[in-house]
Amino acid sequence: MLKKPGDAYIQIEQKAYPLAKTNATKAQVYYWEGLYLQEIGDKLSLQGANNAWTRLIALPADAMPAEWRVQAFQYLR
Repeated sequence: MLKKPGDAYIQIEQKAYPLAKTNATKAQVYYWEGLYLQEIGDKLSLQGANNAWTRLIALPADAMPAEWRVQAFQYLR
């Protein structure tokens, strides 16, 4: 959902979260949630992005591409 991170975030909340049952699908949700919330950029959204990146890092490393973990750690620094 290019150029519409708020709309993309709503789609994640309403449709992706309920379907995320495995670590791999949870990783996808957290990754995209973090990106979209970062893009929104207001104070509350940035806190949400922080939470999404933290949840992503808490998952097993093999549940996601290594680049996603690196991006999460970079954001949280």
